[in-house]
Amino acid sequence: ERQGVVRDVVTYNAVLDAVCSQVVTARALFQQGVEKGFYARVSRLGKHWLELDLHFLSLGGGEIALGWWFSECLVPYLENSEKLAAVKSIDIVTGYGKTRMRGARAGDDGMRKRVKAMLQFMHVEEVDQPNKG
Repeated sequence: ERQGVVRDVVTYNAVLDAVCSQVVTARALFQQGVEKGFYARVSRLGKHWLELDLHFLSLGGGEIALGWWFSECLVPYLENSEKLAAVKSIDIVTGYGKTRMRGARAGDDGMRKRVKAMLQFMHVEEVDQPNKG
């Protein structure tokens, strides 16, 4: 801010792209963004469904959000067997990539590819959906 750079969702996403490989730093920055309300709609936990919505996040922001969601939102929620029994679906919405030009130029949304790779690394089974977003 001293240099005239406004701290908003755009700058947070840009910095998350730059530091996503430094997970501890990126997680702290993402948590700041959550606290400031920049990522208020990323996680939605209902009684019968759990959703991570990565629309409007940069690729680095989405990567960090996925790890954050699993550790801070999903795992604590699922440790309660009563809550778990009621859950009908767990969804990760990546969007079509219209706002992420790098993926669109490559012919596929990079966010979707990144999320699929991270889920495979975590040994999480994915159920393919007809909606590609």
